[in-house]
Amino acid sequence: MPLSSGRLTTPLPYFDDYEQGYVILRDGNKIEGSVSIKQYEKQNKMDVTDASGQKYKFNVKSLKEWGLSINIPENKSPLSYYDWKNDKRKANAEPERGFVQLHSGETLEGKILIEGRSSDSPLAANNFFAIETLTFVDEYGIEKEFQRKDIKAFGRILPWDLAPKHLVMSGSAVVMGKSKSKKLPGFVVKNNGDRLEGTMQLVVINSMKSDSKIKSDLVDEIYMDVDGSTVKMDMDDIFAYGMTDLTINKLTNNQDIKYTVEEMNFHPGTLKTKDGKSKNGYLAYFPTPGNYYGVYFAENLNAEVEIVPMADIAEANQEISLIEAFSGYGMDAPSAKNNNINGHIVDLSGRKYEGTISLNEDNDWWARSIDFTDEDNNKISYGGTDALPIAYFVLDGQMYVQNKDVFVKSEGMKSPITLLNNPYVDNSSKLGNMAMTMAANQLASDIGGAVSQQAAAFQMATNFDLSSLDAKSDNGLQAAYNIGNAATEGLNFLANNLINGTGKIPKLAKKGRDFNMFNSTTGELAHADKENWEYLLEGCITYLKADKNTKKAVKAYDDMKMQEYVNDCYK
Repeated sequence: MPLSSGRLTTPLPYFDDYEQGYVILRDGNKIEGSVSIKQYEKQNKMDVTDASGQKYKFNVKSLKEWGLSINIPENKSPLSYYDWKNDKRKANAEPERGFVQLHSGETLEGKILIEGRSSDSPLAANNFFAIETLTFVDEYGIEKEFQRKDIKAFGRILPWDLAPKHLVMSGSAVVMGKSKSKKLPGFVVKNNGDRLEGTMQLVVINSMKSDSKIKSDLVDEIYMDVDGSTVKMDMDDIFAYGMTDLTINKLTNNQDIKYTVEEMNFHPGTLKTKDGKSKNGYLAYFPTPGNYYGVYFAENLNAEVEIVPMADIAEANQEISLIEAFSGYGMDAPSAKNNNINGHIVDLSGRKYEGTISLNEDNDWWARSIDFTDEDNNKISYGGTDALPIAYFVLDGQMYVQNKDVFVKSEGMKSPITLLNNPYVDNSSKLGNMAMTMAANQLASDIGGAVSQQAAAFQMATNFDLSSLDAKSDNGLQAAYNIGNAATEGLNFLANNLINGTGKIPKLAKKGRDFNMFNSTTGELAHADKENWEYLLEGCITYLKADKNTKKAVKAYDDMKMQEYVNDCYK
């Protein structure tokens, strides 16, 4: 697998008009100057010329972050949240419910019409829109136009969708371009706080062309059967909608659904509400990573799930465990503590768990699977083709990294780059890559350091202030309304879809050594080849400033010496 690319912070269309920008290298150093992206879309490369006239050429895999040094109004919502005038996505069709946050500090809520440019490049993030003007329409229909220089942030406000798709849209019928759900028991909460309960049907209008870059499964219409009559709800009047009669088993498809963003999974915890009440049970945040309406709460697996909105929560804490604590259908758990600790496991979100590890099918440099017992004596196995993946584990001071369906022993405990034998020498282009979740969360620390607290409070996880949900503040908007913030692709995929095991017996290279490299800071797993080493070298200011002879000598290093050089750069 290749290394991951640095995060692009500026919508691509802005590069047509501006050139002053910056890059942050993998080692954390920043270079500022004029930026060119002529080679970006075809070759994944960009140029920076600093104030002294020194020109640098980068593949974006050498970078942590890059973009323009201008005021960039932040679009808080995915492009799919807007009803575009056409597929060019230069303006939405008509004013839609939303907000604009101004540099003056004022936040306006009403309807917004945005104009600008969007990029068809697959390299652009799904919420990048180069806005030029925004027309705001208040509740009286009065319009006011704002220019890019006035705008700090903007976004759509949609109803919170609290209806799990695997329950609602399963078996939905498609009629005249509309996908209609089954009629199910549900509720609607209106903007004024009124709550309606009854039989609910959701409708998705498939209006986008099949080859469009933006596809959406957003609900367009809601029908409620209340007191014997069917009512079509005004979507702009709805704050949230969802299902009633839910249990943990229904929400998780009998515990088959597990998210790699751990706070979205059910864990034991304590919920304190603003009315002073406190209760213990199981908590899970929802509906999308980092963009939370509130929590699901239930006393046990088959108890009815209560939906608690963020506005009612004073404090919410989860005791996050690597092993789900469910035993039977209650809150039973082993009472005796495990005192035979010989190592720790690091999961895909970067959390560290102490426990007892034993190897299965130990082949000296690799093991097929492991049995793990945590500090509370919960037991689980990892490895093979069916088990959920982890990132790595350390057993008696020796690190093993998960590479597809096996665990491979590292060559020492170097940090951040650790080398390990390539278990599938003839298949190096299909290596398993754990970076998809770990890089998203950036929680993993160096090998010797603590990764995170197992008891995770919601405020710590999201930086939201639950005690002050002022809709006029940025945090309040994110917490109170569904604006799509942080609802990006790649975060909420299911962990059980991560690994497709090869089923092959690992073999060493017939000639010489063939290594993979593992980055314990980002979670990246890649082949230790010339191309990937060069990306890492060019992300190091020491290497960039070296003379030609030194660079030539460094490029000739073997993998072991290259690892040492790169780790020194990244200290």
